This record gives sequence, C-alpha cells and structure tokens, in this order.
Amino acid sequence: MSKVVVINVARGGAELLWRRVRIRKSLDDICHTMELEIPASERARVRKHDRIQVRLENPLINDSGGRRLVATVMIDEITANAEPSNHGLTVLGRSPARDIIDSTWTDAAWPVNGDPWTLAAVAEKIAGKFGIGVSWFPQGSPDPTSCAGFFAWQNESPWAKLLVEASSQGSLLTSNEAGGLYLWKPQETARSSSTSTS
Repeated sequence: MSKVVVINVARGGAELLWRRVRIRKSLDDICHTMELEIPASERARVRKHDRIQVRLENPLINDSGGRRLVATVMIDEITANAEPSNHGLTVLGRSPARDIIDSTWTDAAWPVNGDPWTLAAVAEKIAGKFGIGVSWFPQGSPDPTSCAGFFAWQNESPWAKLLVEASSQGSLLTSNEAGGLYLWKPQETARSSSTSTS
C-alpha cells in the first residue's frame, strides 16, 4: 500500500501531519510549486525558508529505501485558513531552483585556457552559487552539451540566457524533484531508450 509522506528536512527530517498536498509542475513554469494544507497543531514545526520533501512510500519501490522523492520545495509563505470550520494552515513553497530565476547579479563564464565552457559547466557554475546541483540524462554519462562560448550577464538573472543557450543546443533545462536542475536533449533520450528496448 502506498502513502504520501511530507518531511521537513530543515527540522531533522520530521514527518508532518497533512490534509492536502498539491504539487504543480510543467515545462512552462520551469520550477515546480507546492500547496500544503496542515492542521494548526503543526504550526510550530514549519517556518519560512524550511526545506520540505514530499515522498511516495511503497514497499515495492526498490530505490530510495522505499520512499521515492516526488518534490522538494522551500517554504515561501504560511497562512491561516480563513474558514472558521477549518482550523488549519496553508503552506506555499517553490523549488529551490527558483532562486536562480529571481536573482540579479553580474558575472561571466570566461573560457579557461582558451577552452570555452560547455552549457552544463555554465549551468553548474550558476546553480552552485545557490547550492543547487545540475544533472543530465543518462545519469553518470559525460557532459552532453556543447560549448556555450562567452557567457555573461549584467545586473540581471542569467536564467533567460541559460534557456536561450539550452534551446539553441536542442536541450531542455528545468527543475527536478530534488530542487536542482535537469539538463537533457529529448531526442537523444528517446533514441537511447528505444535502442535499449529493442
């Protein structure tokens, strides 16, 4: 039997009582969001900026100790429900990768020893500033991206430039369930999975 478990990683991995969990993820939004309804008795166990994980617990899942990660969010807002019959709280959160989109600063990825940075290396540099990891498909394979050339931004978020470069290389860049970034080329992923099944 499966069950959904909500964990506050920032509070020692404490499991939270919950009434409703709603996770929204689409390529249009880039980063996933979560709306969590909890009883008022759980108020002392959540704070703004806490890291929350939603996991699917099932004894038939062989990886992750039977608790597969579904989403990781940072709490943005905690509000009390206005209805008198519903004494609870609504917790709103978003992927930690959202920090990249919301940030503005000036930096550049300069060529090292004359060699330009690949898109994956640029994404890792930018994500690293926020403690966010970058992975690609298939996992453990070499960097699948091409050189990004000179990559710079000034008093802005580098996110739009990352998306343009990813698109020009035929890649997608989006948040993953761990709150980091996925970078992959859909055609190659589809091709490799079809050849492995034949």
